[in-house]
Amino acid sequence: MHRCLALFLMVSFVAEAKQISFDFKCESNPKTTSFILETSGEEMLLTTKHVNGVDFMPVHEGIITPHDLTYLTEVSTQLKHMGMQNLFRFPKSRCKIYGEGVMSCFGGNSQVLDGVKMQALSLNTQKVTTQLFDDKVESIKVILDVNIDGFTPVQEITMEYSPDDCIFSK
Repeated sequence: MHRCLALFLMVSFVAEAKQISFDFKCESNPKTTSFILETSGEEMLLTTKHVNGVDFMPVHEGIITPHDLTYLTEVSTQLKHMGMQNLFRFPKSRCKIYGEGVMSCFGGNSQVLDGVKMQALSLNTQKVTTQLFDDKVESIKVILDVNIDGFTPVQEITMEYSPDDCIFSK
């Protein structure tokens, strides 16, 4: 009896674990930069699309001073090698869901894009709540960390979306 119960619980747990989906799609409206993560066997395929071209891709988040402008030009020149659309792969075993709309993947592949070697180090999604007076605004932030060969530091491609612009599979 105990063996049957243990076997049933183990099969139920495995079946439940297989149903977890990391897939998501975040696309702003109007469309600008999109992140689409899809399952393919034991890999997670991340497609980034810069609908308006690489001159409009996000290359920085945070405070900018006049001193930063030269550096930001260098960063954007390097990131433009990613092109209007690209695909990075992450091992599914290196992805984890922390809650609804909050997940991470690590250890993405290296590849040469437009003659430049890049590696997707990590992909993260965050839920952000901003309060202004009595209003609270929710958003989903997507962060792709990319290592560009011969260029430091690691670059973040960050985009913040309305929750209505993101779909997380269940």
